[in-house]
Amino acid sequence: MKQLYVGIDLAASPKKYTFLSSITASPLGKSVLNIEFSRLKEDEELIEKTTSISPRIIVIDAPLSLVNVDEKGFRPLDRCALRLGARLLPLKTPGMMQLAMRGTILAKQLAMRGFLVLETHPSSAARILGYRSTVELVKYIAGKELSRGAADAVVAGMVGLLFDKGEVVTCEGDPSLVLPLREARIDVS
Repeated sequence: MKQLYVGIDLAASPKKYTFLSSITASPLGKSVLNIEFSRLKEDEELIEKTTSISPRIIVIDAPLSLVNVDEKGFRPLDRCALRLGARLLPLKTPGMMQLAMRGTILAKQLAMRGFLVLETHPSSAARILGYRSTVELVKYIAGKELSRGAADAVVAGMVGLLFDKGEVVTCEGDPSLVLPLREARIDVS
């Protein structure tokens, strides 16, 4: 049975486009069979589209909680990700606070529908896997030239597939932040 994963590159405001990717993988997530993406704005659209896909895992490129933020603007799971080589912005600026608030609400709404929702940082994931950017990673893996937002969504979805394969490091939180292991591999059929 094919496995479905959703990656979301969330915009801080519903006035801007959010990219949503749907990744279809072979049984047991051994290889990516198909990648599709959409541009959406409203949370209701994101929830409706995601629900219609019915993925195993949803991975969002945005802070998904505002719990235990320290004086420098980092949560304990951010500190974990920074130790792994992630390059994160602190949750101190108005834009990051707006993104985190939207991400927190969206993650809770999706989790209430029974979905496993995780957080990631696609640019850091791409660097960990040896690529300069998400655009370069998607071009290499899938042969597709995408915008940064679309590529971020695709990489977020791929991190979901890697999570399913046990090829990630998990920074515990509610929800957790996941990044790929350096030796993780994504195959495309």
